Amino acid sequence: MIVRINQVDHASAEALTGWSVGGLAGEIAFPAHVDVRAFQVLILEEDERAQPLTAEFRRRQMRTLIPKVLESFVGDDESIVLRLDGPFTDQELLPALSYATDSLHCARYVLGSVEKFDPAAHPPLASLRLQAEGSCLTSLCGDPRLGLERSVRLRAMVVPEVYVDPLLDSHETEDERFREILPVAKLLLSTARDLASLFLWTGHLESAELKQAIIHRLSLP
Repeated sequence: MIVRINQVDHASAEALTGWSVGGLAGEIAFPAHVDVRAFQVLILEEDERAQPLTAEFRRRQMRTLIPKVLESFVGDDESIVLRLDGPFTDQELLPALSYATDSLHCARYVLGSVEKFDPAAHPPLASLRLQAEGSCLTSLCGDPRLGLERSVRLRAMVVPEVYVDPLLDSHETEDERFREILPVAKLLLSTARDLASLFLWTGHLESAELKQAIIHRLSLP
């Protein structure tokens, strides 16, 4: 497969993700500083031999890219915090709970309150935030039961360790703590609505530096 990384207008990047405006899966309310750069990561529709790749294959490969991209930028005293927002059902968000509750794979997590009083109502939306790395991160992102290509939005930030707990505790996208957290996050990653691409935001990395780090990580076994 051929991976392409395109820089995009940071003011338009959120709209390009395809997620709805507002709600748990909507945009984090505090806009990024003008110095923030945004990128879209794509897998091309043809491989190196010009053979077509199906959309399903590219989505599976996109799942494997998520942990590799994130791990490209984790330094000393930094951690990856995932935020998963979606319907609280067994084909959408619920499978992620099996990773959050595995003490060998997940150090810390927060599940937002979930309520359904009307039996006829649609499944409620929920937000799960967890600190993830290594095998937990790879297994969670690769789990086909988790509806990343359906209705679950995955976002992840690479942040200094001191910001892990406040980020885990930030439930609503309007949480005031994002004013402090966003500027110090080395990287913010989001899936696109159909998992056809990833979007990255950073105010700490230049374009060449970001692309080189990802390419180097993808070249490793």
